[in-house]
Amino acid sequence: MEAASGSRTHSECNPKCDWTEVGEFDALTVDLSGLGFKKEELKVLVDTSRKLTISGERALRDGQWRRFLRSFQLPKHCNIRELGAKFDQEILYVILPKPTNEMKQSGGVLKALSKRRLILTGVAAIVLVAGLGAFAAYKLTRS
Repeated sequence: MEAASGSRTHSECNPKCDWTEVGEFDALTVDLSGLGFKKEELKVLVDTSRKLTISGERALRDGQWRRFLRSFQLPKHCNIRELGAKFDQEILYVILPKPTNEMKQSGGVLKALSKRRLILTGVAAIVLVAGLGAFAAYKLTRS
């Protein structure tokens, strides 16, 4: 779908998004493969009504732009204050930790080290699952 905006012509895209629940966190993966987005061209926002908005816009050529906008209502159990995002190999990972006993006891605030470890563990798990899936698909197509 194309839309004109001033001297710009926008080409809308609709990247594939998948939710995954993994123990202490929920994760959203946004597959931007082949769309050419860079980290600087992406935005991840959460508003006060717990709506997660992910968007991207990038210049193509001759006044043409590619963009997308996806919104999701976050579940109440997700800790939006500890949300993390990572862009790796054309996949955007959004990690949403669930409240832990430590968070409940400390009034909802994780220590910086625990937060970082949780997010890195989540991203590593998602990257591992995505890599295994890509490897399995490769093997199946080679058979």
